[in-house]
Amino acid sequence: MEFLLDTIESPPAGDEADALPDVLVKLLLAFNVHFDLPSDNLVMLAVAGRGTAKTLTEKLMLLFNREGQRSIEVEFLLDTVAGNLYS
Repeated sequence: MEFLLDTIESPPAGDEADALPDVLVKLLLAFNVHFDLPSDNLVMLAVAGRGTAKTLTEKLMLLFNREGQRSIEVEFLLDTVAGNLYS
């Protein structure tokens, strides 16, 4: 998880189009839906352990604001809130 989050926040030098962070955000969202309890959610635990997740947050907001399927983005945001409530 840390590698994915680090790569999202600081993409490799050759990735000027930010293609890798976009793919990794979608991977994190897909992985996140497989956890039922906030205390067992590896994605939420990794995000909570970071000081900041600026790029991840920006990418999530861009995905959330697009029309179409929003269920995994909404679930991620709900998991974030649930993790804060139960920690």
